[in-house]
Amino acid sequence: MEQEQNAQLSTDLNYGASARTIEPYGIEHIPETDRHGKPYTQFTTWLSANLTLSLLITGFFPALLGLSVWQSLSAVVVGSLLGALLMGVLSTMGVRLGVPVQIQARGPLGFLGNLLPVSFVNVFASVGWAVVNTVFAALALQQIINIPFWLGAGLIFAVVAIFSVWGYNLLHLINKIGSVILGVLFLIITILALRQADWSFGVNTEAPVYIGEGGGWITAVGFFLAWSLAWAPFASDFARYLPIKTSAKRVASFTALGNLVPSLWLGCTGVLVSNFAGGLAPVEAIAELTGDWAPLAMAALVLGCLPTNGLVVYGGALSVLTLGIKVSRQVGAMLIVVVAYIIALLLQDNIYTTFYDFLLLSGYFIAPYMVVVLLDYFVGGRRRLDRLGELFDKRRAVEWGFFAWLIGCAASVPFWVWTKWTGPIAAANPELGDLSHYVGALVAAVAYLVFLRFRPLSRTATDLHLSETRTAIPSSYEKQG
Repeated sequence: MEQEQNAQLSTDLNYGASARTIEPYGIEHIPETDRHGKPYTQFTTWLSANLTLSLLITGFFPALLGLSVWQSLSAVVVGSLLGALLMGVLSTMGVRLGVPVQIQARGPLGFLGNLLPVSFVNVFASVGWAVVNTVFAALALQQIINIPFWLGAGLIFAVVAIFSVWGYNLLHLINKIGSVILGVLFLIITILALRQADWSFGVNTEAPVYIGEGGGWITAVGFFLAWSLAWAPFASDFARYLPIKTSAKRVASFTALGNLVPSLWLGCTGVLVSNFAGGLAPVEAIAELTGDWAPLAMAALVLGCLPTNGLVVYGGALSVLTLGIKVSRQVGAMLIVVVAYIIALLLQDNIYTTFYDFLLLSGYFIAPYMVVVLLDYFVGGRRRLDRLGELFDKRRAVEWGFFAWLIGCAASVPFWVWTKWTGPIAAANPELGDLSHYVGALVAAVAYLVFLRFRPLSRTATDLHLSETRTAIPSSYEKQG
């Protein structure tokens, strides 16, 4: 056990900063001697990752709730700000601890307790986003060339597989290039689409999902918060190589901006063209909005899928390893690709409804999870570097954070507003909108803070092998711990 912990805490695999080298690390702690990169890369990584069709069509959703243009735009702003703040904070945790969120969550939930949420939250989110993005991209590709869906989706997944298998450095490089190319392409799409912008539409009480202005606004905010929540389980994955002395404020700021800029940009654009595009399928709507420039717009949708899904599949591979499946990170990435490809073939004809359901459902379970992880870091002492060994200690089977997560999830169920299930409180009070994310997060937070007063359910690595854990961590970390 001691040798296993030490190997996962301190081994330098000489990865370096070259994008030509396949990443040798998986879920191990990244030692300071192999840390590299600059904070600004968090901006380009997340900007490129969010320049996608799926974010643009999220801006269509407020119209389904009957909100006016200004109510819709304000909902985009508030939801985007909340999500960007969350992503910024989570990324700094990756810099400090040198491990992904999936491993950080072992702290409050325990080694085994973390398996259920990772399975349902991380793996579910990874496969789900890979499916949604690829279906949209494959449909866009069909607008350019006459190609069967199965072949188009297969080609897209093949490129994504290369990116995700190659790993961290290549993904950062691809997203750096993608932020420029996609930024220009989506700017052109935005200018063309805004010719159909409607700045004057008011409240529509006949909208398909009208539940009142207050409830509709809360629900619309939740859409954009849920967008960031779906990325949250992977927020630390792409910052964990940064040197530990990197400014936390700069990392948080660049990460937050990388998420906020595209969310405001594409979300607000979607709102303004929602009346025009509302009667069309998403890909066809973009084609209509861009007119003669439609082939360029379709190319942007295809290209936008590649860096985004590269990050998604990479995060999914780390999640597979976190589950204890004895495969390499590269094989884990291929497993995610194969499963996502099969599901994409099955859902190609109903992707819009599926996207709506997926966006909501993932957020319901992720919100309590992320709150527990955050509180454990800032209140529970997880940022202490001499406790890193606990994250790899199988003797910490289940901890109180697991029950806090379960309680938070259970408390949110009566408030769900999902196409497959409407909770009793939500059904009785439709004017309140969808409060699930907020209730789940709040209850999980209270439960965690109460459980924090209890004795741990298992003895920690710090209790059992404090001296061994300390020797596994470079002395430069000790001074900051």
